[in-house]
Amino acid sequence: MPLVTGRDTDTIPLLGGDSCEILRRWSQGDIMDMQQMMASGIKMGVQGEEVKLEEMDTSQMIEASTFAALIVGVRSWTMKDAAGEPVPLTPLTLRLLDPTDYDTIVKAINERTSPKKSEEEKND
Repeated sequence: MPLVTGRDTDTIPLLGGDSCEILRRWSQGDIMDMQQMMASGIKMGVQGEEVKLEEMDTSQMIEASTFAALIVGVRSWTMKDAAGEPVPLTPLTLRLLDPTDYDTIVKAINERTSPKKSEEEKND
């Protein structure tokens, strides 16, 4: 039974020459961290307000799960503000991502967290 002990990352190129580092492989603990964030109501609005799980509709739950995956999966990025200072990686700054970069990161995380099919399942 393999253990996920390394914290290896993959570099994902983003617009404007920026990039981010995402987890190459998730452990069960990473998945549980993401689920805990969702259960705690980590749906962040643009103004930074928090919406509790019991107040969310289905589309908000999907959004919350996606942002929880980003919070756990994105380990760092190279983004800088207008003054050249590093932009901190927070739930709020993740919400400010360009939609193309957002889609790129979500796709990359999904590719790494989706269950792998065995060769037998692929051939059925």
